[in-house]
Amino acid sequence: MEAALADTVVSFAVNKLVTLLEEQYKAVSGIQGKLKMLESLHEQIDKVLEDAESRPVMDNAVKPLLLKLGDMACNIEDVLDLRDADAKRRRSGARLCMTTLLLNLAQGTSKRQAGGEDRPVTRSQNAFGDVGRGRETEEIVNLLIDHESKETISVIAIVGMAGLGKTTLAQLVFNDERVKFHFSLAMWKDVGRDFNPTKLMESILELAAGNPINISETELVQRELRKALAGKRFLLVLDDVWNDDQLKWEELKVVLQEYGAKGSKIVVTTRSLKVSSIMGSSTPHRLQPLSDDACWSLFRIFAFEDREERHSLVEIGKEIVKKCRGVPLAAISLGSLLRFKRDEDDWFSVLNTEIWQLEEDEDRIMAALRLSYDDLDRRSKQCFAFCSLFPKNSQMGTENLVQLWVANGIIRPGRGSDVESIGNDVFRDLLLRSFFQEWKKDVDGLVTSCKMHDLMHDLARSVAGDECCNLGHDQVNHIQSRTRHLFMDQLASSSVSEALCKPESLRTLLSQKDHLTDADLLRCIFSKLKLLRVLDLAASDIKKVPESVGKLIHLRYLNLSKTSIAELPCSITLLQNLQYLILSQSKLRELPKNLSSMQSLRHLDISGCPFLTHMPRRFSRLTSLQRLSNYIVGKTDGCSIRELKDLDLHGDINIEFYVNVSNDSCAGQKILKNKQHLKSLRLHWVDASSDHNVENLLDDLCPHARLKRLSISNYGGVKLPTWLADSQIPNLVEVKLINCRNCEHIPQFGNLKFLTELQVNGMERVSRIHADFYGHGEVQGFPSLKQFSLYNMPNLEEWSGPEGLELFPRLHTLTIGECPKLMALPRLPRTERLEMQKCNGSLLSSLGTLTSLSSLLVDRILGITSLPVGLFQNLASLRRLNITDCTELESLPVDEMQHYTQPEVIIRSLNSVRELFEAEICCSKVNLSGRLQDLGTLRMLRIFGGHSMRPISATALAATTLSICCCEELSSLMARTPSGVLEDVAIEDCSSLTALPDWLAELRTLRYLSIHNCPELESLPRVLLDLRPRQGLWIDGCPRLQI
Repeated sequence: MEAALADTVVSFAVNKLVTLLEEQYKAVSGIQGKLKMLESLHEQIDKVLEDAESRPVMDNAVKPLLLKLGDMACNIEDVLDLRDADAKRRRSGARLCMTTLLLNLAQGTSKRQAGGEDRPVTRSQNAFGDVGRGRETEEIVNLLIDHESKETISVIAIVGMAGLGKTTLAQLVFNDERVKFHFSLAMWKDVGRDFNPTKLMESILELAAGNPINISETELVQRELRKALAGKRFLLVLDDVWNDDQLKWEELKVVLQEYGAKGSKIVVTTRSLKVSSIMGSSTPHRLQPLSDDACWSLFRIFAFEDREERHSLVEIGKEIVKKCRGVPLAAISLGSLLRFKRDEDDWFSVLNTEIWQLEEDEDRIMAALRLSYDDLDRRSKQCFAFCSLFPKNSQMGTENLVQLWVANGIIRPGRGSDVESIGNDVFRDLLLRSFFQEWKKDVDGLVTSCKMHDLMHDLARSVAGDECCNLGHDQVNHIQSRTRHLFMDQLASSSVSEALCKPESLRTLLSQKDHLTDADLLRCIFSKLKLLRVLDLAASDIKKVPESVGKLIHLRYLNLSKTSIAELPCSITLLQNLQYLILSQSKLRELPKNLSSMQSLRHLDISGCPFLTHMPRRFSRLTSLQRLSNYIVGKTDGCSIRELKDLDLHGDINIEFYVNVSNDSCAGQKILKNKQHLKSLRLHWVDASSDHNVENLLDDLCPHARLKRLSISNYGGVKLPTWLADSQIPNLVEVKLINCRNCEHIPQFGNLKFLTELQVNGMERVSRIHADFYGHGEVQGFPSLKQFSLYNMPNLEEWSGPEGLELFPRLHTLTIGECPKLMALPRLPRTERLEMQKCNGSLLSSLGTLTSLSSLLVDRILGITSLPVGLFQNLASLRRLNITDCTELESLPVDEMQHYTQPEVIIRSLNSVRELFEAEICCSKVNLSGRLQDLGTLRMLRIFGGHSMRPISATALAATTLSICCCEELSSLMARTPSGVLEDVAIEDCSSLTALPDWLAELRTLRYLSIHNCPELESLPRVLLDLRPRQGLWIDGCPRLQI
C-alpha cells in the first residue's frame, strides 16, 4: 500500500513538473532570458530524475513521464551546447543563430516523446575462479592431457546455466601449466550466437598464425589453416557457443579434424546440452553450483576485502550466500555491493529482498545483479547502460570508454578534477563492484580494457532500453525514434540509409565496417544528424571527409584512425566542441592550418602517421590539450618546440625532430620541466647530425622528476644530458638509449631504484662498462632491473663490475647482440634467461657463472667448432636450449653431459630428464650419428631441411622434444631402433632423404608420422600405412613415393 501511494505521488509530481517547465519556458521572453531559464530547468530536471531513478521499484505509469522528462533534458542540453559553441565562435569572429532551435524546443520534445511511446581495480572476479573448482579443473585437465586418446580431435563440453562460471573454468584449464606443455598450440575464441564456419576458420587461422590475415576466400583460408595446424597437437577453446545447427558445426569440424595432429582437443562452453551433443561431446561436463562453503569464500573476498569481518555481518552474509544457491556470479555481485556498506540494516535488506522468491535460477541471478545496479548513483548507471552499445564478449578499451562517456555528457567536470579523472574513477568503481571482468593491465598495473559477463550485458541492455542499439545484420527494425546511441556491425549497405533515418536525436554513431565510406551518404548524414556527439569511422575505407563535417557543431569525439585519409577539410576547425580527435595509423599528410582555433580539443592522437612531417603554427593556443601522442618539429612551415611550454600534457608523448636544431631550440627554457603528469617521453631525431646545439637542446628538454619511461633515439650529440647522468629523474622504470652513436659513456643508471628495464642499442663509441655504470651512494647495482639488453655495440670490449657488490639481484633476462669484441661477462648468478646473438664465441666461457640460468639461446655465434669443455657444469637449472645458425659448429658435448648426476642438466641425451624439456639445434655440421638411438626419454623428434626454428619464447611442445633444422644433406636416419618411447616424428624439406629405416615399423610407441616436401623419398615401410590418414600419417610433397 505504501509503495503504491509513493508511486502515485511520484507520478503526480513528475507530471506536474513537466507541465510547469513547459509553462515557465513559454512565459520567458527573449533569447538570453530563455537560455538562463533553460540552464536552471536542466538542473531541476537532473535532480528529479536522480531521485526517481534511485527508487528500485516504479509504477509503469511513471516511466513514460520520466522518459519525456529525460528527452526534455537532452533537448535543453543540446541548446545549451549550441550556446557554448556560439560563444566560442563569436570569439573567433563567427556567429550561429539559435532562435529556431529555441522556438522549437517544446515541439521537439513532444515529437520525440510520441516516437518513444512504441515501447513502455584491485580485484577481478575471474582472478578467484579457482575457488571451489579444483576438482572440476583437475578432471578436465586430465582429459586434455590424456596420452591414450585415439581420436584426432575430441570435444569436451562444459555445460551449465549462466553465471555458474563456465568461462572461468575454461580459463583455469587453458592457463594450466600442464596443458601449456601438452599442446604445441593453444587458441581461444569467443563465439557467441553468430556461428559462421568461414569466419571462425579465419579467426582460428589468425590465432594459429599469430597475426592478422587479409584472406576472405574460403579455399584460401582452409589452405593456410592446413599449413598452420599441420603436425600440431592443438587446443581450441570455443567459448559461449549457441549454435544448434549440425551442418554448420560439421563444416568447421571436418577442417579441424583433417589438419590437426592426433590428440588435439576442443573445449566448448555452452548453456545447452543440445549444443554439446551436436558438437560430439560424448560425456559433457555439467557444471554444478558451488558448495555453500566455496560460495562463502568467494563472497567474503569481495564483501570484506582487507576490512574487519564483524561477526554480525558474517552471520548475515552466510545466510545471503545460502540464497545464492551456489551461483558464483550472484555471490560476487552481492559481495561487491555490500563491500561499501557496513550497516547491518543494509545487509538485512539484501537478505530479506523479494528476489529470493523468484522460481527460476536465472531470474534470481538477474535480480541479484539488479540490486547492485540499483545501488549505483545516476551517473554510474548511465555509464553502465552505455556499455550495452558494444557487442557481447567485446573487449572495451578503458580510455576509449571514458572518452565516449565524456563526449556524451555523462561525465561532467568537477571541482578540482578533470573529466577523464572523474571518468576513470567511475570506471574503477564499476570494476570494484564487478560490473566488468576479464580485464587487462599495462606495465603500471592500470586496467586498459575489460569485458562484461553475458548477464551483465543483458542487464545493461535492459536498463538502457531504446536509447542504445547494437545493430547487427539487418535488424533495422530494432532502431527506435528515441535511439541516441547506435553501433553498426554486419549491416548490409542497402540498409544503412534506412537505419540512420529512424533516430531523431542520434548522439553516438559507431561504425564497425565500411558502412559510411560513400561521400554522398556522408554528406547526407552530416546534414541530418546534426546532434551527433560521437562519430567513429575507424578502420573504414573512407578516403575523404566532406566539408559538411563542419555542420556537426555538437561533435566531441571523432575517430578516423586506420583510414586512408590524407587530408582533413578546413571546416573541421569549426567544430568548437570537439574534444577527442583520433587520427592514428592513417595516411594523413597535414593537420589543418587553423587547428589552433579548436579551443576544446583535449586529446590529439596522430601516432603511426608516417607521412606527417610538421605541426601547424600557433599550437600553444590549444590550452585545453592534455593528451598529445606526437609532436613534430618539422621540415617546413612548422611550429617551434617552444610551443609546448605552456601546455599541461598528460600520459605519453613522442617528440620527433626533422630539422637541424640550430634553427630551433628551447633558448634555455626548460619546456618539459613543469609537466608533472607526463609518464612517458620519447625523443627521436630523424637527422642525427652532431653539434653543440643538439646537446643544448637535450639539456633543455629535462622532464619532470615523476617521469617513468624515457627513450632517446638517433641522438647525434657526444654527451648525454646532465639531468640523465645525475639521475635527476629518480622514478624511471624504463630507459632506452637507441643509436646514440657519438656518445662514449653510458650514464650511471645503477642507482635508479625503480628501474626494471634498460635497453642500450647502437652506442658505437662505448668501449667499456665499468664501476660508474652501477651508481654510487645508498642505492646502486640495479636493485630492481629485470630486463637488460646490450645490442649493436661494435667497440664494447670490457664489461666488469666492482668487487663486493651484488649486481642485478633481480635480473631475469639478459640479451647481448652484435657485440663482437666483448670477451667476458661479469658474475650474474641471478640471471634466468640469456640470449646471445652475433657475439664472440669467447663469451660462452663466462656462462658457468650464470648458475640460475634456465633458458639459453645461442644464435649466429661465429668462429666456434665446439662448445667449451665444462660449459654446462654449473647450469643445473637449465630447461631450454636453442642453438641456431652456428654454421661452423661441428659437435655437441653429449658425452660430457651424460656424466652429470642432476637429472635437469641440459640435453644429457635427454635421457635423465624427469621433467618436460625442449632442445632446438640449428647446425648443419653437427654430428649426431650414433646418438639419437640412445635418447631413451625422447617423445618428439623434429627434423627440418631448412631453417625452421621457433622463437625461444614460443609455447613449449607436448613432451621431451628434440628439434634439428638445416639438415638438407640428410640422406638417412640412424640405423638402430631408438630405445625409448618415441611417439611423434616430423620430417620436412629434407631434399636428399631417399628412404626411411625399417625400425620405424617396429616402433610400437609411434602414434604420428609427418613427412613433408621430401622429393627424393621413394618408399615407406609397409606397416606404417596402418597409421590411417587424418589420424597418424601425413604425407605431402613426396612425388616419388610409391604407396
